[in-house]
Amino acid sequence: MTDYALAPDFRLVNLLFGLAGRFGKLWCYPSQDKLCDLLSRFHGRTMSRRSVNRHLGGLVRDGWIRRVRRHRRGADGAIEMHSTLYVLTRRAVRCFVALRDGVVAPACVGRS
Repeated sequence: MTDYALAPDFRLVNLLFGLAGRFGKLWCYPSQDKLCDLLSRFHGRTMSRRSVNRHLGGLVRDGWIRRVRRHRRGADGAIEMHSTLYVLTRRAVRCFVALRDGVVAPACVGRS
């Protein structure tokens, strides 16, 4: 059994960086199903929503991303859940800029 806490899948950061960069932002809010679909389509990696969440948790713990739960009260007073906001950290941005420029950056060393 793979220990996701020790080895989160860096392809998720790649997807989040691509989604955020598409709109010139450092954040995005795709659904979990969308992340599963994009992983399969662009990386050939099939993953369940539960596995995606485990990997995202590892990426948060390692400082690659931050997650912000989004919710609000509906007209009837009940809480409505919305997709999670994913924010790329400084470490992730430095790593991707260095990779784009063909430089081995200290931020990328030891990535999972």
